[in-house]
Amino acid sequence: MKVFISNGLRDKENPKEYVERCRKVVEEEMAKLFPDETIERIDTYFEDFNGNRLQFLGKSIMEGLAVCDVAVFMDDWQWFEGCRSEHFIATQYGIPCYYFSTKN
Repeated sequence: MKVFISNGLRDKENPKEYVERCRKVVEEEMAKLFPDETIERIDTYFEDFNGNRLQFLGKSIMEGLAVCDVAVFMDDWQWFEGCRSEHFIATQYGIPCYYFSTKN
């Protein structure tokens, strides 16, 4: 099962660390929900991509959302334009959505 993760990074002190925390939560939660599935996380944290915000969103949609089986939305995703766009696309195209948090 290919899993796309949407998480807003604006204003994060350490985006890479936050992404790793999100990945861990998603892997644990998806394993609970789908114990018989192999979870394959689609990596859409592009450190080496030199583009503007819209180009990052396009790349994320093309290389992540377009090929996933499920989409996961993390924490306060609804406050980020890119995450809201990804959510809209996922729901319009019938991609199952899940919602998890790194906050306890």
